Amino acid sequence: MALHHFVSTFLVMVLLICCCQHIVAENQSQFFTDMNRSFSGQSLSYWKMYKAKISFCIYKGIQCNNRSNIEMIDISHWGLSGELPENICRYLPELKILRLGGNNLQGSFPFGVTNCSVLEELNMSSSSLSGTLPDLSSLQSLKLLDLSGNFLQGKFPMWLANLTNLEVMSFNQNLGFDQWELPENVSRLTKLRNMTLSSCNLHGKLPASVGNMTSLIHLELSGNFLVNQLPPELGQLKILQTLQLCNNQLEGEIPEEFCNMIELRDIDISGNMLTKLPESLLALPRVSSIDLSNNRLNGSISRKIGNAKYLSELFLQNNRISGLLPGEISGAINLVKMNLSNNLLSGPIPPEIGNLTNLTFLLLQHNMFNSSIPKSLSSLRNVIYLDLSSNGLTGSIPESLSEIKPNSMNFSSNMLSGAIPRSLVFDNYLTGFSGNPSLCVPSDQSYLISSSSEFRICAQARSRTMSRYTLPIGVLALIVFPGIILFLKLWFHKDKTVTSNKGTLLSSFFWAVVNISHRGEIIQSMTDGKILGRGGCGTVYKVELSNGIPVAVKKLHSRLHEVSETKDQLVLDKELKTEVDTLGSIRHKNIVKLYCYFSSAEAGNLLVYEYMPNGNLWEALHGGFFLLNWPIRYQIALGAAQGLAHLHHHHPAPIIHRDVKSSNILLDRDYNPKVADFGLAKILEERRGKNSITTGVVAGTFGYMDPGHQPNATYTVLELC
Repeated sequence: MALHHFVSTFLVMVLLICCCQHIVAENQSQFFTDMNRSFSGQSLSYWKMYKAKISFCIYKGIQCNNRSNIEMIDISHWGLSGELPENICRYLPELKILRLGGNNLQGSFPFGVTNCSVLEELNMSSSSLSGTLPDLSSLQSLKLLDLSGNFLQGKFPMWLANLTNLEVMSFNQNLGFDQWELPENVSRLTKLRNMTLSSCNLHGKLPASVGNMTSLIHLELSGNFLVNQLPPELGQLKILQTLQLCNNQLEGEIPEEFCNMIELRDIDISGNMLTKLPESLLALPRVSSIDLSNNRLNGSISRKIGNAKYLSELFLQNNRISGLLPGEISGAINLVKMNLSNNLLSGPIPPEIGNLTNLTFLLLQHNMFNSSIPKSLSSLRNVIYLDLSSNGLTGSIPESLSEIKPNSMNFSSNMLSGAIPRSLVFDNYLTGFSGNPSLCVPSDQSYLISSSSEFRICAQARSRTMSRYTLPIGVLALIVFPGIILFLKLWFHKDKTVTSNKGTLLSSFFWAVVNISHRGEIIQSMTDGKILGRGGCGTVYKVELSNGIPVAVKKLHSRLHEVSETKDQLVLDKELKTEVDTLGSIRHKNIVKLYCYFSSAEAGNLLVYEYMPNGNLWEALHGGFFLLNWPIRYQIALGAAQGLAHLHHHHPAPIIHRDVKSSNILLDRDYNPKVADFGLAKILEERRGKNSITTGVVAGTFGYMDPGHQPNATYTVLELC
């Protein structure tokens, strides 16, 4: 009898389970039917491609529990438009995670979500939601609530303090809320790790009770209307890592208690009205970014800043900070960006700053520094922007600064004197030296400045030693010069004989790497076995010179023509010579060096470049022997961009490449990029009066050319092929 009763009960339970599973399956099926009816978007094809009898648990964006009930829906950023079915929680009673962010959820907040009693995560960020929020206090299991980036209106939901299990709360970028203040009882959210309430019309004081929310790791209240002083109780947040309070109306001192937040990594209290700097705040042991700019801070920079070993960004610009910049700042060895501009700093620029070799931005303009420029700045090989303008700097500009090539270098409006280093004149940094009346340009580079330039030409120094050797040098010149003339005459006569009375005109510049004596061996080495590649401009060969230096030689299509019937000599095309002279003057670490050019009747026009052992980027990306990891890819992208920026902005005649592609990015031994192949470059030059286009059609590779141009721009187009 007992066995019969047990069997009956078991069968009833099995029947009930089967019925429940059938009901759940029908409800889940109805949910997908309603979703396909309510939403539109191509991504829904992920669901439509499955057959009806396949389990919903394998659908894209769906996750089930061990009872085959849907517990997670993640369709964020699917590009869907529509309204969420009101019966979502009746269809899916075990739903725990609902992620709908990055879609276009039309209308107001879907009220049916309030019935999702076991929901733990609700993310509807950037979903175009509008209107007011319903009370979600019933969602007691909720751990994450993200409604940021919407158009919510009305009263801010003060019921949030009832969701005591919340760990993440984000309402940033909801400007439509009525003016509201953060309530004292917000401290009830003792489990909250992330509170993001930026740009949501928050007013009033920051309550001291926030200091009791000791689980906070990220606190962001930026872009609001917070007033009064910062509560020292915030110092109780011992595990806080991010503090974002920028662009409010906070005033007074930064509390000393902030130095107790020893886990802080990112501090941004910029754009307020704070009045006093601390000392220990800049020396927190794990801080990596500090932004206190655009305040009213006074005080000085403490020597303790040398303890900030992880500090990578320091922004203190537009304050009233005075005193010395301590040499101990060199202890912050990981600094990448430092902006101390528009303050009252005085005294010398510490030479120890040269130890910060990771610096890319060093901005010290508009202070009262009154020393000479330290030579140690030449150690900042990674610097991109260097600005020491509008100070009281004296003395000469160190020649060693020629070793760095930032995109922008500004020493204007100081009291510097002496000659501007030749390479800095050469690379058109002159605008960065204006406002220094005692600076001058070396006489041998006077051709690089216009007649209207503010810079004078340096007087040529004549020493007693030089006077002593003037006569011997003059006598020697009288002996040697005729010999040189005779040698060249014999050389050209010999070349005429070999080339059937057609001579060769060499360029006016030859770098030390390649000289006239290498011409013959270059021509003889250009065999088929030395070909590196062929392009629209010609063929490229690898040639190893007798001095052991490898070079790349590009043989161009012939651009020679006879000048006249009476002068039996071939000369370089004027257009070619103009372009090569210009390109040969470029010096930048990310631009391939053009050593020289020459022409020969038997070999044609030859350009001699530095040799790049790792070929070009196209080869490295498509079957190269070395795997380009992301740091190297970033290095290549950044270097190529710096090379192009140099062409555009820091050359006397700005150059537009017009054919930038992976095969024109060469790679040296360390995979540093160098922009190459200027055969399709546009050389810009300004003309007085109205602008005009001097030449028209420019060749290039389809897909790599800017399809338009400025119709009123002045430019000259020069081609090599």
